Amino acid sequence: MKGYGRRRAPWVLMGIGALMALCALIMLGQTRGVVQYCVTAPLPDETGSSVKRLVEAQQTACESIRDSLAADTIGGTIESITLSAGEVSETATMYAMGEGWLEVYPRALVQGRRISETELKAGAHVAMLDESLAFKLFGSELPENAAIQLGGKDYQVVGTVRHGEISLGYDGRGVGDIEAYDFYVPLNAIAADGVQMDVMTVSILPQAQSGTARLFEDVMQNQWQDGGTLIDLSKEAMRR
Repeated sequence: MKGYGRRRAPWVLMGIGALMALCALIMLGQTRGVVQYCVTAPLPDETGSSVKRLVEAQQTACESIRDSLAADTIGGTIESITLSAGEVSETATMYAMGEGWLEVYPRALVQGRRISETELKAGAHVAMLDESLAFKLFGSELPENAAIQLGGKDYQVVGTVRHGEISLGYDGRGVGDIEAYDFYVPLNAIAADGVQMDVMTVSILPQAQSGTARLFEDVMQNQWQDGGTLIDLSKEAMRR
């Protein structure tokens, strides 16, 4: 029996290894080829002008490489922030979305509607919650007048979405996720309210992966903000 166990062990280990490799390949295939350039967010000001300048500079910089891009956007992140709905509070990751954000980072709609491009541009006080966070704050049915309080302001909740990218096909955590919950608001609203973000990120979906990341990094350093960090999500998934 001992000899049989020793003969079987390599095959068991090979099977486990093959399963791990298959899981890794599935994760890699489900990760979109998004490339990010991240900088520390500027200090807030009363008019949100510091963020507006970065938004305008991003649009100009990305226009110079438009032929290489399928989509681009700018956004801000707070990795852990407390929001409330009445007497109920919860900690979540906040994504402040610029125009085109949902094209680069699609989310599967569960209830209600998505924040529109018009609302993103205008900086409307609206929000989307991931479905688990919505359940935690409001229960199984989202009230018509649902709102969250953030930075002393009310944001109307217009819809709930699945946690994580739509390409994952399940309520999954993406590369770099920290908190269990996500919520989404317009970047221009956060800037106008003077909320301090942790990071601002320009994100692109390249037409072709080869060579575009390096070109994008050069443009960001020279035309947007020097000293940032480049992150290729496909490579991050491969490392993980």
